[in-house]
Amino acid sequence: MSAREEFDVTHQDAVTRPWIYSKVLPSSSDPIYDYLIGTQYYNIGEVDKAIPRLKRACQLRPESADFAQNLAHAYMTIGEFQKVEPLLRPFFGRDTPAKYEIYLLQGQTYRKAADWDKAISMFEAAVAHYGLNAAILNAVGECYLGKGDTKAALTAWEKSLELNPDQPDLGRTVEALKDK
Repeated sequence: MSAREEFDVTHQDAVTRPWIYSKVLPSSSDPIYDYLIGTQYYNIGEVDKAIPRLKRACQLRPESADFAQNLAHAYMTIGEFQKVEPLLRPFFGRDTPAKYEIYLLQGQTYRKAADWDKAISMFEAAVAHYGLNAAILNAVGECYLGKGDTKAALTAWEKSLELNPDQPDLGRTVEALKDK
């Protein structure tokens, strides 16, 4: 009863109550844990540990575009492009379009496999659903150049430079192609 304690008094009329947020965690068998751990492994560069976790998460929840997208990124990192296309295929041809990132990833997969027409088609589908941007135009330009169509590549890259002129490397590439 005789102890002393120092305390502060506020000048405010009232002190607000703290916000409390709680959420029930899913059971330990939920695939979200494999997804999160696999994603963490991927982010620190341990792709060999990430793939089994991400693969298990995708098998348990095949309808999840996020799970498939992260596994596809891991496959792309190790150069197993042939595994990406069947993994992402179920997300196309639905009533609602696939996520933008899924279109981009599928297009990049086709581009890495030098399947230029499929890559261009996928990038054009992304543009149709989500609009035009410099990243898509640059990828389309690379595909046309891969096909040997320099004129179409230049057209795509010039449009990209119109949208985002702050691309010095692309500007030099365009100038070099124009000089040829």
